[in-house]
Amino acid sequence: MDTTVEAPASLLIRLAAHLIDVVVLFAVFLTIWSIASNFVSLSYVPYVNTTIVIAYAVVLESSRGQTLGKQLLRLRVRNADGVNPTPAQALRRNLYFVLALLPGFIGGLIALTVIGWISAAILVDIDHRQGIHDRFAKETFVTRYPRTRPS
Repeated sequence: MDTTVEAPASLLIRLAAHLIDVVVLFAVFLTIWSIASNFVSLSYVPYVNTTIVIAYAVVLESSRGQTLGKQLLRLRVRNADGVNPTPAQALRRNLYFVLALLPGFIGGLIALTVIGWISAAILVDIDHRQGIHDRFAKETFVTRYPRTRPS
């Protein structure tokens, strides 16, 4: 019988998981662009990178409930039913990455504002630690599960 209790994940541990994912994705980007740079225009880089980031998050969160960063830090994304989010929920949850495609300074400013809003919502919601992106996804939750210990 599994008696482990998952607790809402704090903002700091969620940011650490994102940082791990950034490192993983950066390695993917370097590999792809070192191969493709000879025959693909650099103007496509932001669109391809954003597509990869969203696909990475949606595929892993909907199939496994966690990206590599979340897995390393024992985090899971669940929906209100307690199972992995549907692909639609995972897409809605990660749609804010598209803000990186907005042109110029205003795009970066809007993206930082939304990330700040997500962070503030996680800090304020003491019971569930839901960001606005979790609510937008129709109730997803990020929880941290304890280390398993041998019996």
